[in-house]
Amino acid sequence: EGLENVAKSGVERSELFPQFYELYMNAGFYQAGSNVLDSMIKLTPERKKLYLRSATAKGLLGEYGKAEMILQEAIRRFGPSVEAYSNMGVLKMQQDQHKKGEIFFRKAYKIDTTRDDALLNLGNCLSSFDSKDKKREALGYYNRISKDIFDGMRLDTVVAKLELELQN
Repeated sequence: EGLENVAKSGVERSELFPQFYELYMNAGFYQAGSNVLDSMIKLTPERKKLYLRSATAKGLLGEYGKAEMILQEAIRRFGPSVEAYSNMGVLKMQQDQHKKGEIFFRKAYKIDTTRDDALLNLGNCLSSFDSKDKKREALGYYNRISKDIFDGMRLDTVVAKLELELQN
């Protein structure tokens, strides 16, 4: 009924894709949200953010291979970016491929060493290793993150845990 009303109103369905995407994703209907993103990419392949969102949706569905292909396409079309490499790192971490995740988070950080999100992702990845050297490096990154973000992310608990682990 809702789509019939849209058709009667004269509004193109494609104009409503962003709203459909938000509704589906917020409701946890990731497959539907992913399908909408696929349609949006076909209509407007020049929009980089669509590729990043699509990869995230595919990752939520466990479609890691598809997500990685989408990110590779984004890098090919738009060039390397903190966002694309960070998303690739997250996908690797979701698959328990921490060493590969580290590679992508380091690539993201290398692009822009001032980005708190790049520091946070790299720190989170490094803190997941058993290596005390990697944990020390993670602690150093956490200590460089803006205190505004630090407080909002409850990193004080993570930092305290790391400091305790490094004492032993």
